[in-house]
Amino acid sequence: MKNFTNFPCSLFIIFLIPLFLFSQTRPTLNKTPSSFIQLLNESQKFQIEGLYEQALESLNRSLKLARTLDNKKTATLKLADVYANLGKLSEAQEYYIQCLELARLSGDEQTTNFCQKSLEIINTYNTAKKLKQIGQYEKALEEFKITLIVCDEIKNDILKIKSLRQQGLIYLDLNKVQQYFECILKANKIANSINNPIEEIITLNNLGHYYSLIDNLNLAIENFNNAVLLSARTDLPSDVRFDAYYNAGVVNINIGNYDKAIEYFKEALGLIERDKSNPYYSATLSNLATSYKKIGIDKGNKDDLDKAFDYFNQALSAAEATGNQQFQVAIFNNIGSLKAHLDENLDSLYYLNKARALAEQLKLNSYLASIYTNIGIIYARLGDYQNSSLYYDKAINLALSENENRTLWESYLEKGNLLRKQGKISESRFYYLNSINIIESLRSKLSMEEDKASFLGTDKRLDAYHNLIDLLIATNNNHLSQASLNEAFGFIERAKARSFLDSIESSKISEQAPADIKLINQEKEIMSDMSKLYTKLIRPELSEEERNNILKEVKNLEDKLDNVRRQIRSQNPNYAKLTYPEIITYDQANREFVDSKTAVFTFIVGKDSAYAFALTKKGLKVYSIPAQSELRKKVINHRKAISDTDNHDFQSGQELYRLLLEPGMIEGIKNLIIIPDDILNLLPFETLLVTHQPVDWLIRHYTVYYAPSLSSLRELARHQNRKNRSKPKQNLFAVGDPYYGELEEKYPELSTKAIFQDLYTLADLKFYRLKYSHEEIKRISNLIPKATILEREKATEDLVKSANLSDYKIIHFAAHGLIDDQKPARSAIVLTLDNDPAEDGFLQMREILNLKLNADLVVLSACQTGLGQFIRGEGIKGLSRAFFFAGASSVLMSLWTINDQVSSQFMERFYFHLKSGKTTAEALRKVKLEMIDSGVVSHPYYWATFILSGDGSSRVFRSSYHTPLLAIASTLIGLIVSSFFYLRRKSNHRIHR
Repeated sequence: MKNFTNFPCSLFIIFLIPLFLFSQTRPTLNKTPSSFIQLLNESQKFQIEGLYEQALESLNRSLKLARTLDNKKTATLKLADVYANLGKLSEAQEYYIQCLELARLSGDEQTTNFCQKSLEIINTYNTAKKLKQIGQYEKALEEFKITLIVCDEIKNDILKIKSLRQQGLIYLDLNKVQQYFECILKANKIANSINNPIEEIITLNNLGHYYSLIDNLNLAIENFNNAVLLSARTDLPSDVRFDAYYNAGVVNINIGNYDKAIEYFKEALGLIERDKSNPYYSATLSNLATSYKKIGIDKGNKDDLDKAFDYFNQALSAAEATGNQQFQVAIFNNIGSLKAHLDENLDSLYYLNKARALAEQLKLNSYLASIYTNIGIIYARLGDYQNSSLYYDKAINLALSENENRTLWESYLEKGNLLRKQGKISESRFYYLNSINIIESLRSKLSMEEDKASFLGTDKRLDAYHNLIDLLIATNNNHLSQASLNEAFGFIERAKARSFLDSIESSKISEQAPADIKLINQEKEIMSDMSKLYTKLIRPELSEEERNNILKEVKNLEDKLDNVRRQIRSQNPNYAKLTYPEIITYDQANREFVDSKTAVFTFIVGKDSAYAFALTKKGLKVYSIPAQSELRKKVINHRKAISDTDNHDFQSGQELYRLLLEPGMIEGIKNLIIIPDDILNLLPFETLLVTHQPVDWLIRHYTVYYAPSLSSLRELARHQNRKNRSKPKQNLFAVGDPYYGELEEKYPELSTKAIFQDLYTLADLKFYRLKYSHEEIKRISNLIPKATILEREKATEDLVKSANLSDYKIIHFAAHGLIDDQKPARSAIVLTLDNDPAEDGFLQMREILNLKLNADLVVLSACQTGLGQFIRGEGIKGLSRAFFFAGASSVLMSLWTINDQVSSQFMERFYFHLKSGKTTAEALRKVKLEMIDSGVVSHPYYWATFILSGDGSSRVFRSSYHTPLLAIASTLIGLIVSSFFYLRRKSNHRIHR
């Protein structure tokens, strides 16, 4: 259900704080005693750095030391200057008056004129402000034009900034948004040139507000984020900082980034909670509650829903105490929405009707569209379809009249749901399509792939796709037409991994079109600073306070980096011209991926229904599979079974095969392409049992590889087979057995949890040496000619980044993996830790994005490299996606922790088969079968962790010889015997990557 994140007047706060600052042109000052000069210089330094409170302290001390008329005049003039910078207009005015009197007594005409003009500006400014308040906008504009002329005459930039902002606000009241923007932009440029952080924050927020008004969320986010970065300074006015955090929180709710929204609203709450009479205190509480509600609904987390209720109740009490009826409307609607989610329908209707009555009384149309939709949902549940339809129609008409697409998509969706309940299939389809079209229109206005992913994957927007697919299938179940099947397949592709698909195309822009060199250098500087902090973090002797401070700095730099990358994207015109890949159709998929031996299974998993689409040469078959809740239980139970080496009962795999694949299988199939969804992203399909036989694994019968979507798989294949692709001259670039310095030698038991605390959510590894990774690298380099090897002290991040990686067919990493499923950009491959301040040794996902690859295959021989952040509809966002973006065609990765020695042997056999001319998927199947047949490492825990994503049909090498059978047998025996001795060996621990 739709909630409110925007509050009265507009989505964002318009700033009205009076601020003044003198320009660099100043009256001549007479010579003064050295102590006085020292304090003046100190205050000037503070002022340049924007440290106005410290500047005031120095100036007040200097005023006490002033003995001459000129000294007093100088001090009072500077005090007026600083108070103007702080936005304290009355205090500034008092010191201008004092300075004016002193200047007249001393016969200083220049200072006299400056103070007179400044006071004239302030008086005219105040007159204009009063005119604005009583609605006499044209007269107010005339007065502000006068202030601007005088500001230019005496070169008073701060007063000019303020006058421009107030002038802009009048244009906004007159709905002249372009003139508003021009005034604010001028003010922002001046604020930036004189380094006034307070005015910079205010004008950045004003600019963010403008861009939100014209539906340019990309630039709105960029400006709000810049305001937040400046607001990290605790010495700035709390109300200015509050506005920055509040607005950034609101815009992050709008794009579905709820974790970030919570972070910002908590900062805002800390700045305003002492002033509970401020109406935005209740607004902050309500938005914080909304963020928890959204997360709780998306993830099914009761704790988050409980937090939401608590914050809503606090917000309602605060809004009632201040008598703010508009905020009460929003809170009533939100509580009603939450009650509805918990199926407390009558309670929900009570709160929604309170919101409706008050909103109708106050004529709050932007609120009413959402309220009407929510009431319609409750009536539909209660079986009152007539009233439900009535309220949906009212919501749709109101949203259309207000051009409010942010609520319209949901009204269309819910009206489609109602019509479907009534059996009105064609009408239902019409409303679902309208909902989808609006969602895609809103999504298209976002430029960053992570914003697109979070937007589409949250707030039930994907329900529009799922419900339409369900409609097309379920209502024609007995007589499914080919046209309906084709249409349903198209909507599956439109709902899958769209952000990843877009990123493949945008990666070409990053290669071909260089961005602003200044921004590129900023990006490099931030990355360098972050590397230095990581280098400090891994020092075991750090105190807890030192570690916490460094972690805080890291998070602040991450925000800066994200925003610089937004600017790089927004300021490169080639991104605006970018044409994203088309969604693949069924006919195209059938033609490009399906043959007599290859089948595609694509899945879509919803809360109420789920389906498998099987594409074979016999056509497209669709069948039901368990819905989300039941399917998750079955997959989790099977994962437990296959990852427990003491367990040998794998019948859960047979049940999953029967449910997921068997209905779509036909004779002659040898290759399976799996397009997973939801929990299926974590299921190694190779471990499904084809029959009731204990070890009749799926991998015995088929090669298997995965892709986020068929549309993205097609783009990866096209990238690999493009005509202008320069073929790599080298075969293998392998990095392994990194040297972890004193962590390896002195502190092998120190875990990443102790080092990074909450920075990494999934990782808790120890920096043991991975000695078998040395064997791994050595053996595969003996198999593969034209190889470059980096080991131990040479396995550094610097050497990896400086290598010509685009000249290698295969990139291989054998190291520890560090995974974060909340902030995937932090996920990293841990290379040599050599205390090099330039590179920290953590090759992070955000750095991998900048690598230039031309690889057929990237192998990540490390723990859990197939994991990351799960985003509904998008899949798993982790290291593999970064390597695809950098130019890889396929990635071999792991789903759980892996044993060092077994992994080493696994990789040797994989490369052996790869070199013999097998496709990557075939080579992977071969080594898995060898392990299964070994009897020693036959448990799926050892062989099922590695899966192949991307184009598994390509052959990296063409076989030019036939390997003697004796050599094969010899190598295989070596694998089995060494595995046998390893697993029988007494050991205090098993080393994982």
